[in-house]
Amino acid sequence: FQLLTIDPVAIDFAPQLGYRFNSRFAMGIGGTFRKTFTDSTTNFAPEVWGYKGFVSYDIIKSFFAYGEYARNSPGMS
Repeated sequence: FQLLTIDPVAIDFAPQLGYRFNSRFAMGIGGTFRKTFTDSTTNFAPEVWGYKGFVSYDIIKSFFAYGEYARNSPGMS
């Protein structure tokens, strides 16, 4: 969860689910949902839906590579 603002109240919910194939490689999917609980005008869309895919690979001891593709709706202002 992420609380974007309290006036108006706007919350982002972005769950992810991944699978670790071995000790170095993982990939998964996720989504995004934003809800604003008021009718006042804001600088961001009151409702947004989206999805994403990600991949992570451990290169060496303390370094890893991470990539993500995400697509969000433009929202309805």
